[in-house]
Amino acid sequence: MTNPNECTQCVQLDAALGNVIDERDHQAELLDEMTTAIGAVLHRDFGEHSSANDPWRNALHALKGLEA
Repeated sequence: MTNPNECTQCVQLDAALGNVIDERDHQAELLDEMTTAIGAVLHRDFGEHSSANDPWRNALHALKGLEA
């Protein structure tokens, strides 16, 4: 087996994975910002992410409740 640093495909895959992680982090930041903005408009605190709480989903459910 060759050194992963010498494998062109390995380097490309590592770079692609880095891009995916960066994009995921960017999307998470945008969703956090959106959730905070929704909470400000609705005067609600959707809480922090945990195994028992998903503030993004909570914000979406709150918006859907306004549609009904």
